[in-house]
Amino acid sequence: MKKKLNGGLIIVCIVSFIFSGQLVTAAEPSADISPDKALETRREPGGSAGGAIASEQMDVVADINFRSPLLLKQESNKLELFFRLENNYSKSEAGIRYGVRLIKDETLYDERVYSADVLSIEGNSSTQKVFSYQAPSYLAGDFELWLVAKNESGLPLAVLKLEKPIALSGSGEYLEINTDACGLKIEGGGNSKVYSLPQ
Repeated sequence: MKKKLNGGLIIVCIVSFIFSGQLVTAAEPSADISPDKALETRREPGGSAGGAIASEQMDVVADINFRSPLLLKQESNKLELFFRLENNYSKSEAGIRYGVRLIKDETLYDERVYSADVLSIEGNSSTQKVFSYQAPSYLAGDFELWLVAKNESGLPLAVLKLEKPIALSGSGEYLEINTDACGLKIEGGGNSKVYSLPQ
């Protein structure tokens, strides 16, 4: 009896949801709208898939870019780097935190944010920065080095990869956990199922 009641309740919920008009449908813009124009438009609320398309104003909140990144000096895993950070927007941008990321084979190996050194840039101007970065001593091999700039809320403002990989000469010895081979098992209760980490 309980199974029939639960099944009936599910069907009633689905039917009421459908008839309440709460389903969202997606549709391609008509062929006479260019891709650029499609990015600037949205569907009217409550309109059908073929409904009217209305213009929507997009507001620029920041236009920050890295320019002229350079590796000035390297001694083993200690790097001295340079960049110029441009603000191409008329309003000043304060509270900018910069940092670096080391990536190899699409895996993030290290990230360092220089939170104590906060930058501010007037509108339509730029600032330059020379800083040191010490990569972990165990990292060895070629890595992509990315520069990252974020505002004080963590919103990314600019990201740029150096053109050439950075060759690190660390020990190459470190402990790595293979999460694909890990699992969780709940003891007791007679359940022998092993769960993957994301579960």
